[in-house]
Amino acid sequence: MVYHLYPPDTGGWYGKVSRGIRENIGYLHDLYHNYGKEALFHEIYSVLRHKKLANTLVKDLLKEIGPNTKKIDYLYRSERSEKVQILEILSDSARNNYLNYLKEKLRIRGEADEPVTTDIHRLIRLIGSLHGKTGFIVRQLSFKDFLDFNPLNPEHISKYLIPKTFKNGKSKIITEKKVELPFEIQSVEGEECVPDYVAIFLIARNMGSFISRC
Repeated sequence: MVYHLYPPDTGGWYGKVSRGIRENIGYLHDLYHNYGKEALFHEIYSVLRHKKLANTLVKDLLKEIGPNTKKIDYLYRSERSEKVQILEILSDSARNNYLNYLKEKLRIRGEADEPVTTDIHRLIRLIGSLHGKTGFIVRQLSFKDFLDFNPLNPEHISKYLIPKTFKNGKSKIITEKKVELPFEIQSVEGEECVPDYVAIFLIARNMGSFISRC
């Protein structure tokens, strides 16, 4: 059986896994050829924490499958192509040990945003609800719109994130100092009459105070 890898420059998890496997095979190959069998065993044992499993894997990696070609050399050459034939050439026991080694070694996983994950007030972002610190609306985007969307672009903010009702009126606000804004209105300072969405943004972020309607 041959397992194909995505190209290393692929985005997301496919690319991370592909790069991780390719880099690790090269690392083991160089470790063995530079420092020998003992160094290879120590590396795998330090991750698996089991001498018998590490020894089984090392023995299988160093088996010859051709003239002056060990399995570890074959894997090193194959990792430079779009396929890595680990599951094809390793024995059943060594294969399982190697995959467990990779799992612990690479530790490829997502990192949770702890403040958001543990805050019960942020668990639900219903479409149409408002973000409490910006006044921006939660909006569902198509995949095409998502690829084109730039949250730092004032035109995109106006098109996707500002509720229509906030665009119709104006409010007088006051700020203690000059505040830079992500809108067409790039900044406000002191007492000014601004669109409601700007006033709401400033008030929600404690950067300004409401005075009256304009």
